[in-house]
Amino acid sequence: LISRKKGREMTILFHRVNKIGDNVVAIRAIYAIKALFPSANLIVATNNIGANLYANLPFIDTLLNVEANPNAICAIPNIDFFIITHRITANIALAKATNAKQIIIRAHLSTLHSPRFINDYNFTTKSRPESDNLLRLVRLIDKRAFDRGIKSVDFSGAKLRFAKQNSDFVKAFLAQM
Repeated sequence: LISRKKGREMTILFHRVNKIGDNVVAIRAIYAIKALFPSANLIVATNNIGANLYANLPFIDTLLNVEANPNAICAIPNIDFFIITHRITANIALAKATNAKQIIIRAHLSTLHSPRFINDYNFTTKSRPESDNLLRLVRLIDKRAFDRGIKSVDFSGAKLRFAKQNSDFVKAFLAQM
């Protein structure tokens, strides 16, 4: 997909900084972004856990470990869409500090009147699987393109690809429990 204004590829930043389960659940949404917008530059910003889990996913163009480099997000040029998957104040402040043209988030009081924010006003998120809630955020990039293409997305490629380091990481993490 080409950005409407500059004739360049669209840049989509997907922010997911959570524990193992939350990062695994996000894979479908990340995959859907690349499947629906294949020419988009897909950047995933995550923590150490996500960086280890996502390291071998071929549909992610750039993987940023924000735990290792907290200011990396603010240095990304020309972000067309910044998807925040966890609407806490710190993430909202981070998004506001970027040059992102549009910031997609579940509606929050502090984002309702800002023209940069595209809010998901569905408040029944607890009754649906989190993977579906994340796909709702992806839909806000371009509703028409999403609705036209989502049924034909083959999600069989939306799975972890384990390297030995991933297996070792998961085993070490689970051993701590």
